[in-house]
Amino acid sequence: MYHFRFFTLKSTVILLGLIAFGAFAPIAFATNAAVVVSGGESSARGYQLLIQQALSEKGIPIVDPIELQGAHPISEDILPILQRDSITRLFTLEITPLGSRDLVSLTERSATDLKPIYASKMSMAGADEAEVILPRLTDAVLERKKTEEVATVENVGTQESRPLEKRAGEFYWGGGIAGAMTMEKSVKGSYGGFLRGSFETVDLRVDLTLGGYGSEDMAMGDFSIAASYLFLNQDISPFLGGGLGYLVYGVANSEGDFRDGNGLAFTLTTGVEFLRLYPTRLIVEVKFLLPTFQVSEAGEKNYAPIGMFAFSFLF
Repeated sequence: MYHFRFFTLKSTVILLGLIAFGAFAPIAFATNAAVVVSGGESSARGYQLLIQQALSEKGIPIVDPIELQGAHPISEDILPILQRDSITRLFTLEITPLGSRDLVSLTERSATDLKPIYASKMSMAGADEAEVILPRLTDAVLERKKTEEVATVENVGTQESRPLEKRAGEFYWGGGIAGAMTMEKSVKGSYGGFLRGSFETVDLRVDLTLGGYGSEDMAMGDFSIAASYLFLNQDISPFLGGGLGYLVYGVANSEGDFRDGNGLAFTLTTGVEFLRLYPTRLIVEVKFLLPTFQVSEAGEKNYAPIGMFAFSFLF
């Protein structure tokens, strides 16, 4: 009987101990967090409260010591405060002005020696974007992810959503005259004109041309697109380029009979562009057309590249 009573008393004590442990364990082992903001003196307290709110929404208890409210340098003098208030997680926000924007970096640090554990940073348009950017930074740090990975339609900043900047460029339209020669000895060549549209940046020009040329012993027409690299960003610049087009081409034999063909032709071009500092362009160039086909007559085939010397005026 005595042993039974002792066992019952012992069990009761253990049970009461477990109940007490269950009641006080959350307090004893609570993960309390604090937020320290460095920089941005006028907005520091507001930023601090926003991060505290974001942490609270994630179920993290917040401790807000009066000594750390507002802007405070991140230094070892905060360690005694963390120890005094049983703060086990520390989040620091560093604010660096960048013209009209701020670079904000949120870091989770060790509450015992301030060593960084995980950090994430973004730029924001001051207080106007703080309610969007700071909770997103908090999510990124807590989840150990990049800020891009925690982006949603509700927390994208203006810097991310702005239209992409494009390289400056201009369109030009005009035409020119050209002389064309083939490598066949019996053909004297031809001459004609062409229309030209160009898009030009600082160091690149894209040309679209449509031309027709003719003489007694040679006739041709071509439509091509080519890109050229401009070596200088000055008023006068040499260039080199190439492209592809469609060529219709015919030459006369010694008896006056035409041999013709049509198909794709590669284009090689080199020359000099003038008046680049003005709203017009003067282009002097040498072009080589390399057909992918041969002209033929009565089963006889002949391959003949074409050389051209051209002047263009664009506006």
